[in-house]
Amino acid sequence: MERKESAKGAALPPRKKDPKKMLESDPQLTMTPMIDCVFQLLIFFMLTGKFVTTEGKLSAFLPKEGINLNLPDTPPPPPPCRVLLRWNPEIGRCKVYVGQVLCNYDDEGLRRALQRVRLIKQTGSGASEIDAGGDVPMVWVVQTLNMLIQAKMTKINFTGSLNPMADNK
Repeated sequence: MERKESAKGAALPPRKKDPKKMLESDPQLTMTPMIDCVFQLLIFFMLTGKFVTTEGKLSAFLPKEGINLNLPDTPPPPPPCRVLLRWNPEIGRCKVYVGQVLCNYDDEGLRRALQRVRLIKQTGSGASEIDAGGDVPMVWVVQTLNMLIQAKMTKINFTGSLNPMADNK
C-alpha cells in the first residue's frame, strides 16, 4: 500500500481495510499440513498391517487313516413326532393329525392327540414337529405347543408345508 506523504514530508499511517472487502475475500486454506498427516497415517498403517497368508487353509480335523469300518453301527435316531394342523373353514375347526392318524376336530381330539404323542415318546423319540398351515389360527398352534410340553417333549420344531395347496386338504 502506498503511503502518502504529508506536506511536511512525514509518512501517514496506512489505512485500515474495509470490513466489507474483508468478508468478500475467500479465506485461504493451506493443504500442506493435512497432506502431511494423511501420508504419515498411510505409512503407519502400511508398516503396522499384517498380511494374511493362509486364506485358502481350513482348520479341520480330518482322519489320517481314512474311514474306520470296524466301528459298531449306531441305529439312526427315531423320527420326530409330527403333529399336523390343517384348518377346515367349513366347520371352523382344525384337523389335528399325529403322525398319519386324524385325532379329531374338537378338544377331545387334542386329548387323543396327547395320548398318541405320549405313546410315540415311549418309543424313544423326544423330538417333535408342529406343521401348521398358513390359515391355522394361532390358538390351535399354541394349544398344540402346550400339548407337546405337557407330554414332556424335549425338542419342539416348527415346520411348514412346502405345498401351499396342501393346507386346504
